Amino acid sequence: MKSSRRSSGSSRATLNDLLSVGLDSYDQERVRLALEDTEWLFLPPVSRVGLVPRPVHHPLSSVLLVSSRSLCVESDPLGGPSPVPVLACGEPATLELLAPDHFDDFLASPWTREELLYRLRRLAGSSSLRCSGGRLEWGRHWLAATHGTDRVRVTLTPSQHAALDLLARSPGEIVARETMLAAAREAAGTGRALDMQVSRLRGRLAEVTAGWRPPPRIRSLRGDGYCLEIS
Repeated sequence: MKSSRRSSGSSRATLNDLLSVGLDSYDQERVRLALEDTEWLFLPPVSRVGLVPRPVHHPLSSVLLVSSRSLCVESDPLGGPSPVPVLACGEPATLELLAPDHFDDFLASPWTREELLYRLRRLAGSSSLRCSGGRLEWGRHWLAATHGTDRVRVTLTPSQHAALDLLARSPGEIVARETMLAAAREAAGTGRALDMQVSRLRGRLAEVTAGWRPPPRIRSLRGDGYCLEIS
């Protein structure tokens, strides 16, 4: 089934999946037309985020488009953590009603084809790192860990993402404090703020890798910098 539906896009380097929850028929048609002749394949909608299938062909090439109305009407609209990045879509006024851990980016209506593609490509442009305990994946606002069939996902601040992205480029190597300060813009150039950001990043990393043996960890080297240790 997968190979047959991808044959029409064989000339493209990649073909990403876009799933959806809560879009009305008008928005579904708009999205379908906007994604024609792109690297995105718009799949049939699912009724609930908890029913979203895990990506089969590549773990980082799917995004979930969710109506902001769907995210507002229930106390637990996701029905569990999403296995893929979530793009909320709706009227700008609904943004302040959404819980920040329910979505990774927001597409305000009315939107253009260019805006939709930009946000989809940014969410799909994630990074990953394979460890002995499983796989770490992260984007600008989120961090996820997959261990066997289990997947845990948490939110990140932009500075936490910048720090993780820098550390994960060279696992096992020391990244100088000055380099970390330049990357983590929210640290505002202070060593104390950087230490706090790294400490919080450690907590997020420990949260998603609980149960890994051994888990990845960020080690501090006094006066030198930080190092992401994996096995």
